[in-house]
Amino acid sequence: DVDIAFASDLEIVFCLKVIKAKISELSVRGMMRIVFKPLVSDIPLIGGIQAYFLSDPEIDYSLGGVAGALEIPGLAKIIENIVLQQVRNFIVLPNKFVLPLV
Repeated sequence: DVDIAFASDLEIVFCLKVIKAKISELSVRGMMRIVFKPLVSDIPLIGGIQAYFLSDPEIDYSLGGVAGALEIPGLAKIIENIVLQQVRNFIVLPNKFVLPLV
């Protein structure tokens, strides 16, 4: 298990109906399990890597665009729920990121 802290300056621009919004300065922190399997007898000795968070990670970001400027009531919570659900669907147990090496 590894305590992961990831910070990025990426920008994601999207639209919710007619409202344009932007997520930037994304950071993710949480406990991640990294599993090397299956083990193989040939180099690189590891057949693949699995990575997943054991529970929901802490996610922080800046909301920009029209959505950030207007601070529409409830919009920040909607976006927070969408971001967390997408992370859950991708890399929170029971979902795993799998990278085959052989």
